[in-house]
Amino acid sequence: MTFKKLTFITTALIVAGSISIAEMAPREPVSKMQRMGLVAGATNAELTPKAQKRLLKKSLRNCARDKCTNLDLRYLPISDLSVLSDMVHLQTLYLSYTDVADLTPIAGLTELEQLHIGKTNVTDISPIAGFTDLTVLHLWGTGITDFTAVSGFTTLMELALSDTSIQNLSVLRPLKELRNLALENVEISDIRVLETLPKLQIVETLTTDHFDQKILKRLEKRGVFFGSMMVLC
Repeated sequence: MTFKKLTFITTALIVAGSISIAEMAPREPVSKMQRMGLVAGATNAELTPKAQKRLLKKSLRNCARDKCTNLDLRYLPISDLSVLSDMVHLQTLYLSYTDVADLTPIAGLTELEQLHIGKTNVTDISPIAGFTDLTVLHLWGTGITDFTAVSGFTTLMELALSDTSIQNLSVLRPLKELRNLALENVEISDIRVLETLPKLQIVETLTTDHFDQKILKRLEKRGVFFGSMMVLC
């Protein structure tokens, strides 16, 4: 999203009365990954801490009342997910750029189809092992070390593992529906498992120098794109 479009969205919200100019926090330089995350959560990021707290309370109250299927809490001051434990109606949940560390409270939200926990304090994804309907899972920028649970998400179509410590891609072998895979800043040379994924279309990465070049060429010949296209959010 260009600066012009981002400014337009912010201006429109101010005019509509959703937020006030006083509630907008000063802008600070952001990284490429943060800019990508700002695509839909831009206004949340720009609000002052006080306004973010109000928005969090309002979002949770409205979602519980309306039994919403999509809840976006990116950049908001939430760390304890207990408040979400009864929201079994959720299908899409954005928690990126929050202080969330423990996913145990949402283990019962098995209807989730999309879960975004990039840039959080999460280190353990075993609590969500029962999320067998997931089609989109963003784990980028986390301290997760054990990715075993990923192999159980066989309906995944999009998986973001950028900026993680994953060492072995063998957990991806069962993911036959996978189309998009983010591996930015992941130092893995053995990408043989990617040849076993029949529907793979995009591998998000800044460079391909560290990949096995023979396998890389075979995948590219098959039509798999290696480059920067995905939005990490």
